[in-house]
Amino acid sequence: MNGLYDIIKGKQFEETLGIYYEDDLQDIGDSVDDINKTEVRVITYTQQ
Repeated sequence: MNGLYDIIKGKQFEETLGIYYEDDLQDIGDSVDDINKTEVRVITYTQQ
């Protein structure tokens, strides 16, 4: 098997939680009010 588990087994990872804000309205740029932004939570993993 060459699945994802076979690639990552035996390795250690650090989990990092984060938040970024995505504009609900496209093509407006920096003029978007905070009320029109969607909070997106992300989890990233970094190999040790």
